[in-house]
Amino acid sequence: MASYPSVPIYENYQLEDIAKSFLAEKYPSLKLPVDIDLLIVKEGFDIHPIPNMWSDCGVRALPVCYQGIPAICIDQEHLDRYAEISRFTLAEELGHLHLHKPAFQDCDSLEKSIERYLELPGELIDKM
Repeated sequence: MASYPSVPIYENYQLEDIAKSFLAEKYPSLKLPVDIDLLIVKEGFDIHPIPNMWSDCGVRALPVCYQGIPAICIDQEHLDRYAEISRFTLAEELGHLHLHKPAFQDCDSLEKSIERYLELPGELIDKM
């Protein structure tokens, strides 16, 4: 059986507090719509559009580590055609990267990140 890094599980009120603190520090203007791309870059993460990710895999986005840099892979078509959905999706994946850093710390390649994600027990993915 594979060994997984400890991934904290949060209650809703904790997530709300974490989000408020994060935005107060990283995006104090709270100007809407939130510039999620700016927040992702400020965190030192990359965004990688992937063609046909949704149509081929049924996945809109996925937090990964690519060439040693945490990143968010997102379906190219959704990014190009659905701005609101893409912003929400990127924000959700940024949240995963921010909240679950231990799960990504030792992933030094895209392949290892995807392998880690695919091997996670379903009950853990449901809680992330």
